Amino acid sequence: MSRMLAKPLNAPGLMLIALAGLGWVTTSNGAENPIVVRAESATMNQVEGTGLYEGNVEMNQGERLVKADRILITLRDKKPYRIEANGKPVIMEDVDDISARAESLLYDVASQRIYLSGNALVRHQGRIFEGAELEYELDSKRIIARGGSDDGRIRMVIPADDGANP
Repeated sequence: MSRMLAKPLNAPGLMLIALAGLGWVTTSNGAENPIVVRAESATMNQVEGTGLYEGNVEMNQGERLVKADRILITLRDKKPYRIEANGKPVIMEDVDDISARAESLLYDVASQRIYLSGNALVRHQGRIFEGAELEYELDSKRIIARGGSDDGRIRMVIPADDGANP
């Protein structure tokens, strides 16, 4: 039985090599590091160019970490162009004092945007952004919030100035 599992796990390893060269998030922390995915199972479809990782999935690159129940990586022209994560919740952490959680996360490589949906929350430098949907633009570090929890509104928390900055 272990021989049967070894074959499907080799193909996703090839996808990791392709991903490692890209740097799935373009901030300076970790982009030069390889991407490592750990999961209970993995399935690669070479025709469709997809790698599906399921069961307690952890995807990290340097100090960046995404935890999810399921991660789907899709390639176009042998390069990743879409990473989808689903979970209860999906958790993203970065050394740049950024953390996020949502029921689903979509990273669009071409536009350099991360879309969070389903009870989405982003924490950055003490600020909290909450909404039904959040969009994070990596290049401009801009966050766009839509909708909200019960009342259909977004919520943002800006910490009080501690007096340390003139």
